[in-house]
Amino acid sequence: MCVCMFECSVEKDTHGDVLWTWVYPSFSADLRQSVMRNCCLTWDGISSIVPFVYTQSCKQWLYLQTEATDKLPRVCCLLVQY
Repeated sequence: MCVCMFECSVEKDTHGDVLWTWVYPSFSADLRQSVMRNCCLTWDGISSIVPFVYTQSCKQWLYLQTEATDKLPRVCCLLVQY
């Protein structure tokens, strides 16, 4: 079994824009869409941060940890592919 790990950091700025600030080694467009669909930074009507979300698709586990840093929310993502 081969295990591959990918990481990223996504932040929401003071204007409400969601920015990809760090990705290692790279994320495909499909993976980026999956992160954006599952992270609470893009959900409408959410007033508080959902601290941890995980999901699985096509033998890929996606772990999303959301936290507020300096009053700006940030998502740290870990994708485990096997």
